[in-house]
Amino acid sequence: MIRLAPLIERSLPGSGVDTRSLMTICIAAICDDLTAIVTASDHMLTVQADEALTFEADVMLKMGHLAPGWQMMYSGDDISHLAPLMGRIRNGLQQARGDVPHGFRTVAHVCNSVFRDYWEQSINEQVFALYDTTKREFLADRRRYNSKERLFLFEKIAGFEIPLCMLVYGFGRDWSHVMTINSPGVAAHHDSVGYWAIGGGPERQIRVLETLARERPMVKDVPDAILDVCDAKFRVEGNGIGRLTTVTILRPDDEYFLDSVAIEELHLFWDSTHKPLQGTDREWGRSIVKRAIESATSYNKQQEGWEKKRRDAGLHKA
Repeated sequence: MIRLAPLIERSLPGSGVDTRSLMTICIAAICDDLTAIVTASDHMLTVQADEALTFEADVMLKMGHLAPGWQMMYSGDDISHLAPLMGRIRNGLQQARGDVPHGFRTVAHVCNSVFRDYWEQSINEQVFALYDTTKREFLADRRRYNSKERLFLFEKIAGFEIPLCMLVYGFGRDWSHVMTINSPGVAAHHDSVGYWAIGGGPERQIRVLETLARERPMVKDVPDAILDVCDAKFRVEGNGIGRLTTVTILRPDDEYFLDSVAIEELHLFWDSTHKPLQGTDREWGRSIVKRAIESATSYNKQQEGWEKKRRDAGLHKA
């Protein structure tokens, strides 16, 4: 699907930051006495070329590993920014060797700093390189530009965004955490509610948050929390949010990817009612989720397998 409409500015009530209309959905919720975080996401992908190309990819994952016990999910209108941002965040957390497991403040500080530095680098390359200067030099030199030029460049600074939102979640040394990082490096913390969602556009994001507020996954065990998170995701699908669903469980020591066949079976079961599962239906849903958990794939074991293949192929870890 080719999206011709321009990006739409909007503000989500309660988030404290302006973001853009993002064609995906990613959800994270703390549960099981704060010892687990469950997530659900679709597989929609947007790539910026001459125009924005949006499609659903079978193997697309909306998440990435940042450090032991810490993951992130992303939503954006141009994922070309993702790789450099994630690489720099990982490097920053690796350099904080004395803080393992990484504390909440360390992760938040690294994510904010990296995002802001990347934003400044991008605006220098895309705007101020045309004037053979940088943003900092422009702000420091009040005599080089006339009033119209200064007003024009101030407007460029105020309106410049990296169209990517990061949902960062994990376990510090004291607590489980959920936060969002938006351009130009603005953090919002959601530990008090225990869940958050990014993407989907303002209306559907609010619908997801309302669903989770009603169901309160934080006070539930993992299977029930997964049912709530999947219900929130399933009910906002369509018009840019894909049906394919990845569900994970993050624990302090590992992350587990649930069996996709079982999750699709849960989706088909939900399709028959389009409502939260209750009574005997919920028990049946729990049995499907438990089966998905039993067949889950360990992230750590998966990484070990990939590293073995790389070594066998004569490749070293970059």
